[in-house]
Amino acid sequence: GTLMQCWPQWVRDGAVDLLTVQCYVTANYEKDVDSQVALMKKNSDKMIFQPAMILKNGAALLPAQLLSDELCHNRKVGTLGEAQFWFEGLNESEEARRMFKLFYNSPVAFPSLTE
Repeated sequence: GTLMQCWPQWVRDGAVDLLTVQCYVTANYEKDVDSQVALMKKNSDKMIFQPAMILKNGAALLPAQLLSDELCHNRKVGTLGEAQFWFEGLNESEEARRMFKLFYNSPVAFPSLTE
């Protein structure tokens, strides 16, 4: 991957507790996430990767079905959750709020970063 090209070395060196890589191109989302997951598995025995998704780009909001597809893919490949860019998009989309309530229907404990 060409995203954050130095991060595999940072992970190998133990310099990273939690890694968030921008996976904003919705047409390539699954491919981008899969390549970052593969690099993570190659460089660490812990999954500390969470993709950064783009919920809102300018005035455009990510359609609820695409949001669901991306969240499902993250669960399928075992990412450590996800980060949202322009999270304020939740204030503008009832569909997105409903989608998040489905995926985040109970409190989640912050992951232990030390072991």
